Amino acid sequence: MGKGMGLTTATPAATASSAVPGGGGLDDASTSGRGPRRAVERAWASLLPHADAIADDITLTLLDKDWHGEAGPELRADIRSSVREHVHRGIRTMAGL
Repeated sequence: MGKGMGLTTATPAATASSAVPGGGGLDDASTSGRGPRRAVERAWASLLPHADAIADDITLTLLDKDWHGEAGPELRADIRSSVREHVHRGIRTMAGL
């Protein structure tokens, strides 16, 4: 992905439940009352440790475009901060947190 730290260099979580306190792995999702939905939430939660790398890759892609090419350091910092905030918020929402 792009020029950033991205998903290609991030180390994957051992299990999706490792990012969720008290999680017991994906296999136990079918025994819970929420079934597959909980498994999907845990999968999203497993991305939380990588949220900054994901956001930074998106930011670099945006800044690579011609219309951001002339952006000064302040605008670049604002874009990076905004993208990080949105990625964190989106992952947390999808994880049900």
